[in-house]
Amino acid sequence: MTFKNAEIDTRLNRWNTVNGIATAQSAVTHADEDAVALGPIATRIEQTVQVDADTSYVVTAWVRSGSGSEQVCVGVRCGDGGVRETASALVTFNQVRLPFCTTKGETEVVVYVVKTGGDGIAYASELSIECVGKGERDRTGTYNSILQLPARNPVSDLGVMQQSNDQLQWLHDAKFGMFIHWGLYAGPAKGEWHQHTSSVPTDEYARLATPESGDEYFAADQFDPAQWAEVAKAAGMRWMCLTARHHDGYSLFDNPHPNAFTSVQSHNRDFIAEYVQATRESGLKVGLYFSPLSWRYPGYYDVTGTDCQPNVFGYITSPDHKENARLWKEENYVAVHKLVTGYGPIDYMYWDGGWLAQQDLDADAAYFHEPGLHLDPNNEWQIDDKYIDRDEAGKGLGIMGMTRKHQPQLVCNIRYGWIGDFDDEEGNAAIFGPIRSDRLIEKCMTTQKSGWGYIAQQVESNKILTRDEIIEHLANAIVRNMFVLLNVGPDRHGRIPPNIEATLRQVGDWLARTSDAVYGTHGGPWQPCDGQYGFCFNSNTVFIHLFNNFAGTTFTVPPIGQLSPTRAYDVFSGQTLDMTLNADRTVTITEIDRETNPVDSIVAIQFDVDVMTFALSTKAN
Repeated sequence: MTFKNAEIDTRLNRWNTVNGIATAQSAVTHADEDAVALGPIATRIEQTVQVDADTSYVVTAWVRSGSGSEQVCVGVRCGDGGVRETASALVTFNQVRLPFCTTKGETEVVVYVVKTGGDGIAYASELSIECVGKGERDRTGTYNSILQLPARNPVSDLGVMQQSNDQLQWLHDAKFGMFIHWGLYAGPAKGEWHQHTSSVPTDEYARLATPESGDEYFAADQFDPAQWAEVAKAAGMRWMCLTARHHDGYSLFDNPHPNAFTSVQSHNRDFIAEYVQATRESGLKVGLYFSPLSWRYPGYYDVTGTDCQPNVFGYITSPDHKENARLWKEENYVAVHKLVTGYGPIDYMYWDGGWLAQQDLDADAAYFHEPGLHLDPNNEWQIDDKYIDRDEAGKGLGIMGMTRKHQPQLVCNIRYGWIGDFDDEEGNAAIFGPIRSDRLIEKCMTTQKSGWGYIAQQVESNKILTRDEIIEHLANAIVRNMFVLLNVGPDRHGRIPPNIEATLRQVGDWLARTSDAVYGTHGGPWQPCDGQYGFCFNSNTVFIHLFNNFAGTTFTVPPIGQLSPTRAYDVFSGQTLDMTLNADRTVTITEIDRETNPVDSIVAIQFDVDVMTFALSTKAN
């Protein structure tokens, strides 16, 4: 694990292992750099780093969860006790970035890496600390003017253009959606990675689809997607996304490939058809999740048939694996074709698991999956001609070419090897850092403290996010121009756990009173101050979100330039608040209610003109 642009020791034995187990790992690398392996128990390592006072820095790292249950947190503890953290639970190496500022007189900070959750190993590599400015911002987050933020400019990748900002606007404005992990893994109630973490052979795992598996039977006897949709709407969510197929390869839809394993075969039901109809009838946007990964295929770990990668299922190198990998790729192609042609308009697609053998990045596997516009007639793993979807010129379409042909309005993420229309920040760690304006970013998290599929132990012991924790995550996303996809894991019968449902309804009650400061807003027009406050705006109104760590009942808005304030009020109650326009063009608001909603007290300040137009036409100092 190496460090760049910082005076920090690169040797693992110079780190202080506060708890757990940390070992150098040359078998797992990123960009040819060794990683440090953390775990399998909860592990924390840290090191003191010399820094300059009154200076802005960014810590970056490449981190990876072993199974998706583990979360890797990278953090900085400053001399005043302030803590900044960022985290990821992705099972590919993912770069995390953590901005922080030192105070006047501060000459050292503690950098740390923590592995939490799950029973497996997590990894970190290529940590670096970069100085990005001297005295650019003090710790109060004060700026001298309204910010001019970089705009998102769509780009083309693998022959497919990202959706325009207009096409993404509904997602940007919707802010809050429901993710649903539901499949055979709900039976054992140990999470969606159960087959992998317990090394369950494919034939044995398939028994979960049959009554003979007893109390672990995926019964689906109370599956009611209309009830899911009602809960989502009550929670203030604007779209839903259901796992059409997870890494276990079990399809909740009528996957027509002859090698598929589906709910139509096991239950004589197309759960996706029922879900799509109920979601659409509820007025929510329709989202689907599809994982190209499938543990049913040994070829997933050995696409060439010459070098089987380490795996928990006992697969070893075999020449037959190359054809097995081709069949797996073909089933994926047929499955995606069915999803984009068989269920009417789909608004949102969450790809997941595009990497090979659970190694490297999704983009590194593009040569195999062919996720772009067209298929390569010389590719080593050919799709049978009878399954190939073609363009008007007769050329075979790749995954995104096929998706865009049949669902031109659909937006999707980055995890099939194509660049994606939006990016993910996955995991339940708090959101820190600046406004994300040049990319549309989703915060993807789960109501359970760990795991995405139903985990009985988590739910029954009430190890779930609270109302205030969900509100805090949502507010921190909003002020950074992000949106939130919050997961629930129904049980084997198809029921959302009652304690999770109750919590979601409580969040919905809060959103019903604060909706103007959430939906359709834009992050800014000033940067947030981590853990203290942040801003968003819409039309002629700026909303100030004051978080738990903000002390006091008075807030001073940064300089407003030529804007003229007309009214300040408490968003939750609607009560008008006293405000003063100061000589330096700041605005002070007093007697703010910090008791009713201390997790996020929202104050609105209205101006004489549209703030969006003003902000986008005004350059920062």
